[in-house]
Amino acid sequence: MSAPAGLVGEQAEVVSPRNASLAGISGVIMDETMSMLRIRSASGDRWVPKEACSWRIAGGAPVDGSRLVGRPQERVRPA
Repeated sequence: MSAPAGLVGEQAEVVSPRNASLAGISGVIMDETMSMLRIRSASGDRWVPKEACSWRIAGGAPVDGSRLVGRPQERVRPA
C-alpha cells in the first residue's frame, strides 16, 4: 500500500510499535508534522512518532511508519 498524501482526518491505529507504551493507540489524526502524528482518542491527544511503529490508516493494510515520514507534499509522487 502506498502512503496517503494527506493524513489529517483519517482514522489511525498503531500496530507493531517499537515502544510498548505506544501499543493500542488509535483515533483520528488531528495534525501532522514531518515526523509526528497527533492522534485524538477517547483519552485525549497524543503525539506519536511516525517511524516508531507500523500504522493502519483508514482500516487499510499496515504501513511501515518510515513510509509516512516527511511533509504531505513531499510524499505525493507524480503519476
